[in-house]
Amino acid sequence: MKINELKNKKVLILGFGREGKDNFEFLRKLFPKKVIGIADQNKIQIPKPLPRRQAGKFQKVKLYLGKDYLEALENYDIIIKSPGVPFKILPESVLKKI
Repeated sequence: MKINELKNKKVLILGFGREGKDNFEFLRKLFPKKVIGIADQNKIQIPKPLPRRQAGKFQKVKLYLGKDYLEALENYDIIIKSPGVPFKILPESVLKKI
């Protein structure tokens, strides 16, 4: 898949560690107005107040956090899985989206 094909797809980043954050930064630069989903079993620390240059970055984000974070996977066209997320926990119906 080419990057420009993501423009009209619903994209979710699964796992928001180092790689997930880097993926988010990359996608945000390419698609500043796109709503991006982030799913992680842990809580995400977003500093408040955000510096002005970062405030817009988190406006178009849909968060799925905690024990039910995998429930959102079915609602997305493309899932960008971080290396720390094991394949064995993912529903089979979602594997083709990764």
